[in-house]
Amino acid sequence: MRSHPSTALLDDSRKLYSVSHSYYVNIIFSHSRLPTPDSRLPTPCSLLPTPYSLFSLLYKFHMMAD
Repeated sequence: MRSHPSTALLDDSRKLYSVSHSYYVNIIFSHSRLPTPDSRLPTPCSLLPTPYSLFSLLYKFHMMAD
């Protein structure tokens, strides 16, 4: 018996979320390790959807403030 379409979709979106989440976190952490993050240079963060790029910018500034 096949599972209900909505549950299958939910499982897929959960998988996609966890994969993309770890991907974005890796990008953010790798960028935060850069000695001088320059916003003028094209980075993978600039290609990401806005919430993630905003978050990574906030994260960068937070790391620089320490």
